[in-house]
Amino acid sequence: MKKKLILLIGAIVVFIFAVVALGLGLGKESGGQDVEGDFVDNQVLIVLTREETLKFLDYTVEDFADVGAIAVEELGADVTDWVRKKVLGIPTDNEMLVNIDKYCRIFSITLDKHSKANVIKMSKKLEQRDGIQSAEPNYIFSIA
Repeated sequence: MKKKLILLIGAIVVFIFAVVALGLGLGKESGGQDVEGDFVDNQVLIVLTREETLKFLDYTVEDFADVGAIAVEELGADVTDWVRKKVLGIPTDNEMLVNIDKYCRIFSITLDKHSKANVIKMSKKLEQRDGIQSAEPNYIFSIA
């Protein structure tokens, strides 16, 4: 039961990010990012394309050295592992409410410079890469 709850929480985190990103119109179409916005000053969130997601590659800082990455963390790695098993036909111990046909992996990239302007610059640079659907600052949201 505890494992199912952890997997469900991971799926919820991925879902919330996707809803927020789509709801705010983020992605390659957006261009007017505000340096004064409320976001982490050394992190970029990327969403891989469906094609890149299905490669199930491991990513490290070396893959993002051109943007000054010092850490790369997959958000919802447990969900990705479950999706990978389902796609490859490997039995799983649990079920999740994940649309496998639309699932895309999300990563947080920590940059070596603390600068909002640099975050925006590196987001734009990452968005130009093949295999990346969107790259955005890690916005800070609060419920007032």
